[in-house]
Amino acid sequence: EEPLRRSSSAFLSPHVRFNLNSDVESISSVEIIFRHLKDRIDELEQSKADESTALIRLKADRERISEENRKNLDKIHLLERKLIELEEDKRLLESRLSSSRQLLVSHEENLQAKENERKALKTRVVSADLHARDKEARLSSLTVKHGKAH
Repeated sequence: EEPLRRSSSAFLSPHVRFNLNSDVESISSVEIIFRHLKDRIDELEQSKADESTALIRLKADRERISEENRKNLDKIHLLERKLIELEEDKRLLESRLSSSRQLLVSHEENLQAKENERKALKTRVVSADLHARDKEARLSSLTVKHGKAH
């Protein structure tokens, strides 16, 4: 520290009288003010150190939160892409389902038509069989009548 500067009053002529009590009180007062200012400087430096520490902690928190936000945004974008893919898959599956339903309806219609044809054919076969039996019965009847006539 620098030594205190001496004022020009320290070199006064010998016939000047000093009041020692006043000088001691002035020195004590200066020392008190000096100590008070030194304590205040210490307080301010401690406060500055505390604020610097808090600022460093807040910056670290901000960085951590920013990183978390970036990761969360990445997750959101990934989920959005997956959602788009799932929606496309859903549309594709719905289209396939619709095609499968149409194919099933077509097969059912074909099956019904074939069943109707089978029933119609069976009816014709039964009808033809009945007609043939009727002819055979008539022929037998005529043969029996003709055999009796001879």
